[in-house]
Amino acid sequence: MGLLEIAKGAEASVEGIGIAIEKGWQPGGRIIRERGIQLESLPIVESMDEKSGEIVFGQYCKKYRSDADYGVVFFECM
Repeated sequence: MGLLEIAKGAEASVEGIGIAIEKGWQPGGRIIRERGIQLESLPIVESMDEKSGEIVFGQYCKKYRSDADYGVVFFECM
């Protein structure tokens, strides 16, 4: 919650937060939402498996293209 504490110390208000990738298995997103702050994350990663390399994205993301030459997978999130 470092950024929220900095804003509080500066007597500023936080109206919303944008996150490039939210780690859904950690509590930060839930805590921010419970404080009534709008949080937008693209995408939300629900879990990652270190052994297999599998990444599970939240319900709002779907795979729409991959590039096997570069090992990149592109997702569309809503």
